[in-house]
Amino acid sequence: MLITFIQMTRYSEIAKRCYSRMRLFLICLIISLMLFAHSNGALSQAEYSNPTNTPGSYVGIDVDGNGEADALTDGLLILRSMFGLSAESLVMGVVGTNAEFTSSDEIENRILNLGNLLDIDQDSNVDALTDGLLILRYLFGLTGDEMIDQLVGEVAERVLAADIEQYLAKLVAPPPSFTSDQIFSSYENQTEIGTVAASDTLDSSFVYSVLDEEISVSAEGVLSFNEAPDYESKNLYQPVIGAFNGITTGYQRIEITVLDV
Repeated sequence: MLITFIQMTRYSEIAKRCYSRMRLFLICLIISLMLFAHSNGALSQAEYSNPTNTPGSYVGIDVDGNGEADALTDGLLILRSMFGLSAESLVMGVVGTNAEFTSSDEIENRILNLGNLLDIDQDSNVDALTDGLLILRYLFGLTGDEMIDQLVGEVAERVLAADIEQYLAKLVAPPPSFTSDQIFSSYENQTEIGTVAASDTLDSSFVYSVLDEEISVSAEGVLSFNEAPDYESKNLYQPVIGAFNGITTGYQRIEITVLDV
């Protein structure tokens, strides 16, 4: 019985390894078919800039906007873009069901808006054969050593599977959203306004910012005027507040009414 149990355990481990290798083989096969079928075999590395993640620009890995980050749609769209494919060759056959964004121009812009957020291994280079495949493997459900095997760049700073998984989890998740009120009021001749707060699906801590030269926000989200306002001079402010979770920023425009004394 003991020998039989040991043999069964060995067979189980062999089966797991075979399944893992077969899954990786299928991923590579899908990539090859999808890419070369539309590129005539000529692939070039896409050039990625560092666009500022402005309000409304962040899209996450769900680049077709159907509410789901999927390997065979979003993952391949990102990978194709990294390989330099564009126009019809970028989107053909890989836009998700119920996608909000379907044209190549829309998809290209949404991927470019991610900028260097797509530098998954943090080697200062967005590369299809490292970052692109890390994204694809993650979306296929691979974790740990299976996910990063032979894919981390030589000068990468993010090399541990756990760190890469944590980073990708935030990249897949929606950006932070604000839970505090959008409407504030404050009496003239004082600087205090109120406090903003945000949350995300990963219970992150946040760094707050404000896109306004007349208003400041502390690390704890406390808003204040840089100079005490005067009702007669200006009684309405509409700054944009940001909450950064270490990877992405969520934005909200708030309204501050100055009350007469």
